[in-house]
Amino acid sequence: MRILVMGAGAIGSVFGGLLAEHGESVTLLGRRPHMQAIKQNGLRITGLFGDHLVRDLAVAESVSEIQGRDFDLVLVTVKSYDTARAVEEIGPLVGPGTLAISLQNGLGNVETISGALGERRTLGGRVIFGVTTPEPEHVEVTVYAEEVMLGSPTNAVPMARIEEIGSCFSAAGIPTKATAEINKFIWAKILYNCALNPLAAILGTTYGDLLKAGETRRLMREIVGEIFAVARTRGTPLFWEKPEEYVDVLFGRLIPDTAAHHPSMLQDIRKGRRTEIDAMNGAIARFGEELGVPTPVNRLLTLLIKVREGLSASP
Repeated sequence: MRILVMGAGAIGSVFGGLLAEHGESVTLLGRRPHMQAIKQNGLRITGLFGDHLVRDLAVAESVSEIQGRDFDLVLVTVKSYDTARAVEEIGPLVGPGTLAISLQNGLGNVETISGALGERRTLGGRVIFGVTTPEPEHVEVTVYAEEVMLGSPTNAVPMARIEEIGSCFSAAGIPTKATAEINKFIWAKILYNCALNPLAAILGTTYGDLLKAGETRRLMREIVGEIFAVARTRGTPLFWEKPEEYVDVLFGRLIPDTAAHHPSMLQDIRKGRRTEIDAMNGAIARFGEELGVPTPVNRLLTLLIKVREGLSASP
C-alpha cells in the first residue's frame, strides 16, 4: 500500500517505520529536525516492538513536496488541535479510494476528518501504546496496554477493508484488530487519557505513581464519574455500565501495564508546546456545560494545564 503518515512524530514514526520495513510504500511528513535526521541516518525504533533501523524512508517537511502523488492510506497522527489544518492540506492527495485513519488522542478528530473527506473515507483508530523520542531519528516504544483498534464510526467502510488494513499493521509488528464498535474504544481511551494525563503532567510523575496516593486515586474516580455522567446524558454507549467497573480495570490492569510512562502532555509542557487538553478533559467540560452535567474536576484540570502551558511558554 501507498501510505502517508501526516504528522510523523513519535507515534506516526512507529507506524510508518514498521510498515515501511514490512514492504509498504511509506512517506513520512513531519517536523524538519526529525525528517532531516531520518533522511541522513535512517529511522531507529527501539523498545517493546523490537529494535529496528529503517533506511531509505521517503520523508517530507510540507505537503507541497508531495503534490501530485496519491495514497491508499493517510495515517493522521498530528496533534488534535492541528487536525482541521492537516485535513485541509491533504485534501488534494486524497483520491476516490483513499482512506484517512485518525490515530490521535482526544475527541472530535474523526468528526473533523469525516466532515472534510466523507464517512466512506474515514476510519477511527484507538492507540494505547506509548512512545518517546529520545533524539531525532530515534523513537522508543516504552509501554503497551492493548491492540490498536480500527473501525468506521458509522459503518460506512466495509469491514473487509478494515480487516485488511488491520492484518497489514499486525504483520508489520503492530498488533491491530478491526471493530464495529470504534466509538466505544475511542471513549475508553478518553477515560484513560483524562484520568491519567493531566494529573501526571501537573504532578510531573508517571502513571504508576498516581496509584500510590489516596488523593490521586480519589481524583481519578471523580474524573471517571464525570465522564460517565456526560456519556450517559449524551446517549454515548460505553463498554461499562458503571464508573466503578472501569475504575477496577484502570487500577487493576491499565495503569500497572503502563506504570512507567510519562504522558505526552507532560512532554509537551516541558518542551513549551501546546497540549491536547482541549480535546480531552476540556471536551468533557464543554459537553457537560452544554448538557447541564457538572464536571468540576475535569474543568479544573483543564484550567490548571492551561496555566502550566502558559508558564512553560513564558521566557
